[in-house]
Amino acid sequence: MVITLNQFIKIDKSYVVFNSFYGKRIDDSPRIIYEKLKEKKNNLKCYWVVSRRDKNLEIPYAYQVKKDSLKHIFILLKSNIWISNSNIDLIHGVMVPKGNRIYINTWHGIPFKFLGELEKFISKDDRNWFKNVKFDYFCACSEYDRSIFKKVFPSSSGNIVTWGLPRDEIKKEFNKEALRKKIGIPDGRRVVLYAPTFRDAVFYERKSKINGLGISELPKWMQYRLENKFFILYRGHYNSPSTADDMGNYMANVTSYPNIDELMCVSDVLITDYSSILFDFSLLEKPIILFQYDLGIYMRDRGLYLNPSSLGIPVFFTSQEVFEKLITSNLETESVSKIKEKFFPENNCSIEKILNVIEMETSI
Repeated sequence: MVITLNQFIKIDKSYVVFNSFYGKRIDDSPRIIYEKLKEKKNNLKCYWVVSRRDKNLEIPYAYQVKKDSLKHIFILLKSNIWISNSNIDLIHGVMVPKGNRIYINTWHGIPFKFLGELEKFISKDDRNWFKNVKFDYFCACSEYDRSIFKKVFPSSSGNIVTWGLPRDEIKKEFNKEALRKKIGIPDGRRVVLYAPTFRDAVFYERKSKINGLGISELPKWMQYRLENKFFILYRGHYNSPSTADDMGNYMANVTSYPNIDELMCVSDVLITDYSSILFDFSLLEKPIILFQYDLGIYMRDRGLYLNPSSLGIPVFFTSQEVFEKLITSNLETESVSKIKEKFFPENNCSIEKILNVIEMETSI
């Protein structure tokens, strides 16, 4: 059906289609490009592929496209430009042909964990997509991730550009106090952003669930110090369960919060595991702790491109170790600055470059 429709639907140069995290969110680099594009050229018809249409979303309802629907196929074929940080063209296991359309992919971070062919639990359709998808422009930050993406996306290996990511180029001066009130952070507490990634066996096979921070299992003195000095923001991965194991009056679930940049800005410390958020957070040069309670299992089920200890930041395997460090030590940022220098060596020009491509290709 897709091939037949492709023969009859004419590309419209005024159509641009976006998605973020497979339609689960309206954020990240595609959102930044969308907002810049609307400021610069309002006569383009900008559609968003979403998991569920909702009149409360910031995108006009008429320009929301239900993921995997017939309209999704139609808008892809009609659009001159596709912009995504994941995949936008795989519908019920079938890749919609790109043809002469321009496909721009910003991905969603510098790779820490294995991607594509190296993923143990990946589906056949997803494996085929990684192998055969053809981007016109794929954004990387340095030679480190460019070299990885060339192997992950072999059919696009010649079109990976070290422009940086639009989400990292935007450095807004947020009002930190206003954000604390908006999120509901008590006065006088230091803010910890806990942002773990998902576990493949949990997501694909539903075998078990992700461990939380285990605060209830800590010694009472440590719980008291923690609950009176810190406030934890739990940011779950879009493929993970939506709640942490042990919520309390010292923790807020911000998984659905629309702006991760605001959460990073308001936070004093990041706790993560294998998530690429550590690279983005390093741009702020604030302390980072890795909590890798299941490192052996994760290496078996997914695998990592980097040895965590090579990053120079604290790596712990129990909740007690994490919170002893948090409560009793001054966390240094020198190693975080080195991460920033190593993984973001290029000048980020992604927004300008992408907007130039769009303007050249739309010509209206």
